[in-house]
Amino acid sequence: QPYVYRLTITDGPWVEQTYPLGIQRGTKTEVQLLGQQLPVKPVTVDVPADAIGTIGHSLSVPMGETNVFALAVSDHPNVLEADGNNTPATAQAVTLPVVLNGRIESVGDTDHFVFQAKKDESLVMDLQAARLGSLLDARVSVLDAAGKRIGGGDESKGSSDPKFTFKAPGDGKFTVVISEQEPGRGGQRFAYRLEIAPSAKAKPGFQLKLPGDAISVARNGEAKIKINVERTGGFNEEIALAVENLPAGVTVSGGDKIPKAKNVVEMKLKATKDATVTVKSVRITGKAKAGDVEITSRAILAAATIHDTVRNTMKVAVAVPVPFKFTGVF
Repeated sequence: QPYVYRLTITDGPWVEQTYPLGIQRGTKTEVQLLGQQLPVKPVTVDVPADAIGTIGHSLSVPMGETNVFALAVSDHPNVLEADGNNTPATAQAVTLPVVLNGRIESVGDTDHFVFQAKKDESLVMDLQAARLGSLLDARVSVLDAAGKRIGGGDESKGSSDPKFTFKAPGDGKFTVVISEQEPGRGGQRFAYRLEIAPSAKAKPGFQLKLPGDAISVARNGEAKIKINVERTGGFNEEIALAVENLPAGVTVSGGDKIPKAKNVVEMKLKATKDATVTVKSVRITGKAKAGDVEITSRAILAAATIHDTVRNTMKVAVAVPVPFKFTGVF
C-alpha cells in the first residue's frame, strides 16, 4: 500500500517552481512561473489573509489551467534581492522582521543583506529552498562589521535547509550571506526564501489537525474520524467545533467540542439510505476564547513531501454499499 504512485503526462501548462517561492499573506504579488507552456511575463497571485503555511495554488493562463503548485506564505514583508548584492560592501539594506527572496543565479554567486540588531537580541533565521522544490543546497552565514563569520548554518533537523537562532553580540550592523554549498552549482532553479524575525514566545492558541485528506461513507452507513489539536502558549480551554459543506444526506454526531485540557475528539459521519453519491470538500473549524480574545483555527493536514501543500479541507465521499449492481440501457 505505501508504494502507490500517480504519474501525470501532459503537454499543457505545468508549474515546476515559482520566483519568488512565496509571498506575504493577504497581498497581491507578481510571480514568475517556471515550467512548460507558461507566460514569459510574471503573473499576479492573490493570497488570502487567512492562508496557512504552504498553500496549493493554480492559475488560469492563456494555454489553460495550470497544475496545483506550492507557494509559501508568511506574515512579514517580503523583499526581492537587488542586483549587485554580491559582496559585503554592496550588501542590500533590509529592516527586520523580513523575508528575503533571491536566487543563486550562477556558479559562485553569493547574496548579501545587511540589517541592524541590538545587543543580545535573538533572531530566528529560517531558510526555505529544498522544502519548496528548489535545487539550492544552501549555506547561511552571519558576518560582523569586520567581515568575520559569527553565526550561521547549513542544515536543520530533517532538512538540508538551514534554520538557527542568531544572538547579536552587540549593537550594530550585521550581514547575512546566502550561498550554494556544492561547487559548480547555480541557476534559475536555485531560489531561496529566508525569514528573519525576533524569537517570540508562543501566544495562547491552538491548531486543529485533520486525520487525512479523504474519507468515504456508504449510504445508510457511518464512518468515524478523529480530530486532534495542538495547543500552544499554555492554552487549555474548551474548543467548539463546526463542520461545513457536508454532502446532502450526511450528518455529523458527537465531537462538537474538544473538552478543556483534552487533545482529541471523535466525530461520527452518518449517511442516509438515499444520500447523494458525491464528493465534497469539508471544512472543520474550531473556536475558543483565551481570556477576552476569541481564537479561530481551521483544521489542516500538514504537507507530506516537498511537492505537497498544507490542506485545510478533507474530501468526504458518499459511496454505494457493496456489493451493488447497476442496471439500465447503455
